[in-house]
Amino acid sequence: MTQSFYDQYPRLATAFYQAVVDATKLVNEKPDEVAKLLAAEQDNRVPPEQLKAWMSEAGVSYSIVPRGFMKYAEFMKAIDFISKVPASMRDVELPPLDGAGD
Repeated sequence: MTQSFYDQYPRLATAFYQAVVDATKLVNEKPDEVAKLLAAEQDNRVPPEQLKAWMSEAGVSYSIVPRGFMKYAEFMKAIDFISKVPASMRDVELPPLDGAGD
C-alpha cells in the first residue's frame, strides 16, 4: 500500500498485516485445514488433496518475510515501472513490517 493510504488508515493497515501473519501461520501449521477451506470456497471444483499437494510442492513456502524484493525492484526499474531502485527494503516498508524484510 502507499504511504499516504497507510497514513490515512494506520489501524486498517495494521489489521491487514496481522491478518496476513495469521493466514501465513495457519497455512504453515494446518495445511490440511487450509486446503479444505480453499476447496469449499470454490465449491470443491478442485479436491482438498490436490490443493494441499500444490501448496506443499518443493520450493513453495509461506512467510511474512519479503524475499527477492531488491531483484524485483531492479526488474521494475528495468521496465520503467518505477523511477529508481530503493537502496534497501527499509526505504519502502511501512511500520507494521518493522524490519521484517531485513
